Amino acid sequence: MGFFNWSAKNKLSPTFDWGIHIDIHNHILPALDDGSTDISTSHVLMAGLQELGFSHSVATPHIALGLYHNDVDGIQQSFQYLKDSIDSENSNHPPKELLAGSAAEYMLDDQFFELMDKGLMTYPGEGQYVLVEFPYLGKPHQWHEMIFEMLRKGYQPVLAHPERYQFISPEYLTGKLVPAGFKCQLNLLSLSGYYGPKIKQCADLYLKEGIYQFAGTDLHHSFHLEALRKMKQDEKISAKLSDYTFQNELLLLH
Repeated sequence: MGFFNWSAKNKLSPTFDWGIHIDIHNHILPALDDGSTDISTSHVLMAGLQELGFSHSVATPHIALGLYHNDVDGIQQSFQYLKDSIDSENSNHPPKELLAGSAAEYMLDDQFFELMDKGLMTYPGEGQYVLVEFPYLGKPHQWHEMIFEMLRKGYQPVLAHPERYQFISPEYLTGKLVPAGFKCQLNLLSLSGYYGPKIKQCADLYLKEGIYQFAGTDLHHSFHLEALRKMKQDEKISAKLSDYTFQNELLLLH
């Protein structure tokens, strides 16, 4: 796959401003998880983020037992490798400043306490924010102890895409998880129905109720990118986003 080159026919028209210019959840680092497979694909995805109106992004590769055996050193090396691959004088390359930092998306699984003892990857900004997700089949029985220990160590857990967990009801999220200390991050594509009508319904509800502090693309591949481009042309969805105050800058800026 070659470097991304937006032609006139690929221009978003008309488009609407989401009011979100920092993407805090994506999988654009090459060959680490189920996101970008190589440097060239990473350039494509980064150029897509720029076209969507993002000026900065923080890459968040998966760390999950038995699935993605990433660690702090490997993620940082991949981040630097991608950044060094960008030629600012090449018009087909995205700007270096778009790749503003790296963190990780931690699965709350059986290795999480051990990883926490070694030190978790936090977002570049102040506050020791850490992106976490639940296992695909359900909540770990020790989730409350995990979050308590995170908070005790000074970490602030950010729960990725709470609207997508079909085993978590709105009542459980607002009555148990948020009071326990979770901040919440919206997957933007959830609002478009990309993941199904029930998830869209939850995302709309959580947005209406002001549950989210952060929003991210969770960008993995070109199919996500194309769906985001279509969503950028949806006036109603864009109005919902632009009327909402997200705090993404807290995760990047000092």
